[in-house]
Amino acid sequence: MIPLIRAAALLHFIDLVIELHADPHQILQEVGLSAEKISDPDALISASAFVDALQLASIKTQRDDFGLQLGIRQDINMLGPIGLLARQCSTAKEALTVISRYINLHNPGAAIELQSASNKSLLCYDDITGGRPRNPQLCDLALAVGCQIIGLFVQKSWRPDAVFFIHKEPINRKQYQQFFNAPLHFNQEIYAVKFDSSLLDIKISDCDERLKEFFQNYVDELEKTHKENITSVVEHLIRSLLSSGYCNEQHIANILQITPRTLQRRLKDQNTTFKILLNNIRLQLAQQYLLESDIAFTEISHSLGYSELSAFTRFFKRETGLSPSNYKNLHTSTT
Repeated sequence: MIPLIRAAALLHFIDLVIELHADPHQILQEVGLSAEKISDPDALISASAFVDALQLASIKTQRDDFGLQLGIRQDINMLGPIGLLARQCSTAKEALTVISRYINLHNPGAAIELQSASNKSLLCYDDITGGRPRNPQLCDLALAVGCQIIGLFVQKSWRPDAVFFIHKEPINRKQYQQFFNAPLHFNQEIYAVKFDSSLLDIKISDCDERLKEFFQNYVDELEKTHKENITSVVEHLIRSLLSSGYCNEQHIANILQITPRTLQRRLKDQNTTFKILLNNIRLQLAQQYLLESDIAFTEISHSLGYSELSAFTRFFKRETGLSPSNYKNLHTSTT
């Protein structure tokens, strides 16, 4: 089944491309879309076409900060019903929890997680669009929108403590610095915004409980009719748990409230296994880390769930025929 995303994800896309002196209609045509197809924010378009449009626009406009600029122009309203429900929440924490839970109704290739420890929190995002590498333009867009959502609930001038990116430092770093107004860290293991946890609990007074109940019921109905693919669900969980030390069949079965045997059977019905999915994701992420960043091999190993670098090296060589260093050198020299 082809992953689909709401066309609202491309809100302001045409205007931005024109502003940056490129032809948005040509870009949309090349990825199989059109201005008409994306004019209705609730229309469903190919998630791959959406990501391709971002990447091609970045190339055509010669702006490696294209995703960031588009995210700056968007806000919580681009999430449709999920955004409407989140707007009726009384705190940023409640809103981000709602968005994290239901984001797959807007974009099945999005993974959002709110992590809190002590007095600091991380809002993490990842692009897990099936069958393709992580797209940095999309991740930059998501971080920009995430910051604006927090600002909506904080209702005052604020800035993150730090922002983390997996990709290399962009040429157009100035735009990142101006928008986030915070220390920027590239070549990291995650895409995330770090901020003071106290911001999550600031209460706002203009939420409407009746509207909240209405939108909650509406979104719940959408979720019921949204047929989940067990393979995509397990892939999503693997990516989320990979570096935690709990990424195993038993733990994921517990999360899904089924037995490991039931999980095995349901995956078999879709012609796959947990081990195949785990290996495929590890290989895909490893290749992305090696080609898109300068992260140390030991850090890559940890992020993929290996306790020792040697285990990662053996896995990678078995899958590709090359050591991680040889793979990186070979592909870097050909680009």
